Amino acid sequence: MRFYLTGGAVRDELLGKEVRDKDYIILDADKDKLLGLKFEPVGKDFEVYLHPETKDEYTLAFENNLYKELERRDLTVNSIAKDIQTGEYYDPFNGIKDIQQKVLKHTSLFFSDDPIRLLRVARFACQFPEFTIHNDTLKLCQTLSQKIDLFESIAGERYLLELKKALALNSPKLFFEHLREWGTLDLFFSELAQLWGVPQRQDYHPEGDCWIHTMLVLEKSCQLSQDFSIRFASLVHDLGKGVTPIEILPSHFKHEITGTPLVERVSKRFKVDNYTKKLAVAVCKNHLNVHKVFELKAGTILNLLTALNALREGTLFEDALTCCYADAIGRGDGNDSHEYKQKDFLLKLAIELKNFSLNELISKYEGEKLGEMIQHKRIIFIKEAKRKALEYYF
Repeated sequence: MRFYLTGGAVRDELLGKEVRDKDYIILDADKDKLLGLKFEPVGKDFEVYLHPETKDEYTLAFENNLYKELERRDLTVNSIAKDIQTGEYYDPFNGIKDIQQKVLKHTSLFFSDDPIRLLRVARFACQFPEFTIHNDTLKLCQTLSQKIDLFESIAGERYLLELKKALALNSPKLFFEHLREWGTLDLFFSELAQLWGVPQRQDYHPEGDCWIHTMLVLEKSCQLSQDFSIRFASLVHDLGKGVTPIEILPSHFKHEITGTPLVERVSKRFKVDNYTKKLAVAVCKNHLNVHKVFELKAGTILNLLTALNALREGTLFEDALTCCYADAIGRGDGNDSHEYKQKDFLLKLAIELKNFSLNELISKYEGEKLGEMIQHKRIIFIKEAKRKALEYYF
C-alpha cells in the first residue's frame, strides 16, 4: 500500500500554516485489506475510512489511480498529494504554482458535479483573503448559479457542514457576499438573499440597506463569540425584513413576527440542532423588546424574561442578549461602544428574580392562586427595578 497526504493538510503545510485535519489517499489497497487492518468505514459506500488510532481520514484512490482521484477534487490548491514515505509532491494540476501566485482555481470540469463546491470556493476566498478567484472559476460559479434547481438534491447536513465552517471564520462576511454576487445564495438561502437592497429607516439604521446591516451584525457577533449558535442566530435575526410589503418601506412593522416562520424554515432546511433553532427563533421574536426594554411595562418585561428562559437554567438567555447586543452595534454609524444598558439591566434583573424567596407565598397559597401571587410579586419587583435603572442609566 502507498499513502499520500492530500487536501488542506498539504495546502496549509505549503502556506506555512498550522496543519490540523489530515486526510490521505491510498493506492494498492481495497476494502477488505483496510477492514483487516481495523480501519473504520464511514458511510454506506465505504469510500472513506478512519485510521484505528489517529482517526485521520483515508480514501481509496478512484480506480486505484492517483491522477483520477485528484482530478475529482475541487481546487488545484487542494489537489496536491505528498508521498508520506519519500516526501515528494505529486502535483498534476499546478496547485503549488497557484499557491505561490495566490490563486483559487477549479481543478477540472468535475467541479460542476457537486454544487456544494460553490460554497467551498466562497469559503476559501473568505478564509484566504490574500487569494483571488481565477476568472475561469468565477465564470463557472456564475454559470452554475443560473440553474435554479442546482441544489435540489443536496441534503441539509451538507449545508450545515459548510455553514459551520464558514461561520467559524473570524470574518465570514465575504463568504455570503461572494455567494450573493454569483446568484448562488438565491438558490439555497433565498431568505437571506432577499435582504439585499431593502431599505430601512435612516434614524435607526444609518447604514440603510438590510443586507449591510445583517452583515454588520454577523461581524459583530463574531467579535463577541465563537459559538456557532450565536453567530447563526445573529445572521437570521432580521429575515422578516426581506418580506416587508413595499408600501410600508422603509418601516418594517412586525418583522419579528413575519421573520419567525422564515427562521424556522431555514433551521429545518440546514438541519441545525434544536438549541440553535430555539435560540434563533427566540432572538428573532424578541430582539425588538430587548432593545426597548426600558419602555416596556413590568408585565411585558416579565413575559420577555420568560420567553428567553431567563428564570431557568441554561445559556439561552445570555446567548440571546449577546445576539441583541451584536444587533445594537451592527450599524453604520461607526459606534462600537461596548455599553449596552439593556443587557446589563436584564441580566441583573434575572439574577435577582431567581434569588427571590417564595417561601412565604408557598406557605399561604397553592395551585393557580400561588402562581398568580408569584407573578404579582415579580411584577412589583420589576417596576421598582426599572425605576431605579432609569434613574441610574438616564
